[in-house]
Amino acid sequence: MVRVSAVQIASGTDLQQNLATCLRIIDTAQADQPQLLVLPEFCNHISWYDDQEHARRESVDPDGPFVNAIAERAARYHCYIVINVSLRRENGTLTVSSLLLDPRGQLASIADKQTLMGHENQWFARAATTSDVVATPFGRLAMFPCRDGVTCESPRGLALRGG
Repeated sequence: MVRVSAVQIASGTDLQQNLATCLRIIDTAQADQPQLLVLPEFCNHISWYDDQEHARRESVDPDGPFVNAIAERAARYHCYIVINVSLRRENGTLTVSSLLLDPRGQLASIADKQTLMGHENQWFARAATTSDVVATPFGRLAMFPCRDGVTCESPRGLALRGG
């Protein structure tokens, strides 16, 4: 049996304050010793931006301080953590991405959002594929952010791949 904690926060426009909130809620949830801890979408910054440069500035790098601080908590508490952020990619695009951090604090998988909503279409690139299916001690995991679960295609594709 796996113990999972799903937590909710209200993210705002201050990246450092949002990170502090994420770390605090992870520390609080750890009292129940979850093996998997899931945070909500857009933990680094609410999904409203003034322009493309603003979206880029507020997005985070996969190996940057925001993600590394969450990864440190995954390693400290020896649990998997899923966090969703606006993410800067190597090819210069921005994505809305769920990151799976493993109990060593390593990035195990990234799931980019396929179905962007409203203004997200102005700033972010759509995913080309569904996420990887990751083997864990308690089963195979896969992720799909937000609206990707509204239609059956993302969950169906992952199920067909063993997720």
